[in-house]
Amino acid sequence: AGQFDEETQAALRDAFAAFDKQGIGRINEESFATIMQSFGHTVTESETRALVTQGQPGQPSGIEYSSLLQAMAKKAKGADNMENEVLEAFQVFDKDNDGFISEAELRHIMTHMGEPLTSAEVDEMIREANGGSGGNIDYRSFTRTMFG
Repeated sequence: AGQFDEETQAALRDAFAAFDKQGIGRINEESFATIMQSFGHTVTESETRALVTQGQPGQPSGIEYSSLLQAMAKKAKGADNMENEVLEAFQVFDKDNDGFISEAELRHIMTHMGEPLTSAEVDEMIREANGGSGGNIDYRSFTRTMFG
């Protein structure tokens, strides 16, 4: 739990408690996915199922708070790695190594690599990254925008 600030820990505790209506220290898989999503992380069904703890006889199974914290930490670390991977991908297109790529190159990367975005999604991200001024984009700033 040490990797989260007090505000995040409090928000996680509150979210967990809100879904743990029976007060048994476990939440269901759907509630877990909802909490993860509200903190900006997506989880697969298999990731979620792997965290389910069987309850005592007569009590439902579910995901414990400690498992929620572990999953959040893992996803946060993965996001850091993903941000570095995206930066490295942009650097490949930065021919003169000045920290900028053309809007056309960015559009191509974002609509053809990884999980492709729609043109409208890319337009929105470009507007956020450079105010829609056209031309070249500071991809470091753009990456910070993507990963918050």
